[in-house]
Amino acid sequence: MAALSDAQRDLLCDPQTSGGLLVAVSPEGEAEFLTVAAELGLLLNPIGTLRERQTHAVEVF
Repeated sequence: MAALSDAQRDLLCDPQTSGGLLVAVSPEGEAEFLTVAAELGLLLNPIGTLRERQTHAVEVF
């Protein structure tokens, strides 16, 4: 993971998210992404999936 400028860090880790970061990764790249994150000492947990829009823009299951 490349170094971030102060401006990039401010956008990614603002007080509204308490430093959290939501990342979208293709299903094909998920395993590799989680492996690299673990090698860097990051604990990540998948929280959902993207799908084509149905009736509503956001659905919670």
